[in-house]
Amino acid sequence: MKYKILAVDDNPINTKLLARTLVNSEYDILTAGSGKEALELAQKELPDLILLDVMMEDMDGYEVCAHLQNQPETEHIPVIFLSAKNESVDKAKGLAVGAVDYLTKPFDPVEINARVRTHLAIRKSEIRLQRENKSLKEQSQMLGDKLPLLMQNVHQTDFTIESVAFSFASQVKSFKYPQTTALIPLFYNESGLLFLLFNGFKKDYPTLMVQLMLEQFTTGFAQGYKSAVFSSDIIQKLVLEILNRFSPDIFQVAFSFALGWLDSPSQTLQYFALKQDLPCLISDKGEIKIPELLMLPYDGPYNQLITAGSVHILKNEVLCFYRKGTRSELSELYGKMFSASIVKQNFNIKSALEEIITDLPDEEDDQLISLFSFH
Repeated sequence: MKYKILAVDDNPINTKLLARTLVNSEYDILTAGSGKEALELAQKELPDLILLDVMMEDMDGYEVCAHLQNQPETEHIPVIFLSAKNESVDKAKGLAVGAVDYLTKPFDPVEINARVRTHLAIRKSEIRLQRENKSLKEQSQMLGDKLPLLMQNVHQTDFTIESVAFSFASQVKSFKYPQTTALIPLFYNESGLLFLLFNGFKKDYPTLMVQLMLEQFTTGFAQGYKSAVFSSDIIQKLVLEILNRFSPDIFQVAFSFALGWLDSPSQTLQYFALKQDLPCLISDKGEIKIPELLMLPYDGPYNQLITAGSVHILKNEVLCFYRKGTRSELSELYGKMFSASIVKQNFNIKSALEEIITDLPDEEDDQLISLFSFH
């Protein structure tokens, strides 16, 4: 996959130097010599990344970045500022207007290549899906009623994971397509499981498309870190990226979500949620309880919206997520059904889930059931 990179500097020597520095068969380097030219090229070419000089005569980089952020077509393009200034206040201003990174001149060729690769890797899945989405939209006029069927074929909502450290199973019972609720494993190893819980407010294909884009973005983010363990700081960063890149103002789709890291060594769940309630715990005696949340610090622009905390899970307990449409309460009737199946199946997660799915009555809304237990 070729990436378009736009290098912006009013000194032609600098743009040539950047183009020579970023020699890579996967890069298509575009150059602009002014802020106005940069905005025109960005609208026309929609680059995947912009390297933007701060000090320019016609309009400075801060103004250019602000214009990019205010246009729906370009607001998602990451911007890396390049400046001879190395003051913290300048870096803070650059990040405040929407830049994702800040490099000082003269830049180190190794460093700038590393930074470019990192930011493109973070966006790789999102870029690919946006291009596929564009292609699908162009084909949809010819496909007509076949588009929903195509979406169903690429949409997975049932997952089972068995490891030495834990068991996990998740399934959605849906009366009709599209399914816009799912709990998706993003990354797992013996140290734990990172997951995304998505719940769209509507059962329509625009919501499903946003879910697929978000799934691809978060999976790419997780794989890009190549870490065996996801700390609360990393998850907070991913939460912020989701809120910035997938807000309803951008895609006109309302949804709620949660990110969780189930940590095997400590047997805890780190949970960061936007309009999502806590899961329940079912003991080996079939008792159902809402776990006590040990609050985690969350410092960000959306801290009033995010619930952040950790939950300890005993080895004789099953963590249970249940959602019906936009609601997450587990009624007494369903609670008894869930706990009875889990106890009856001797805490075999997969068998218990299959029995629960079979016994659940059909509903107009999607019904998500996810079960997890440590060994």
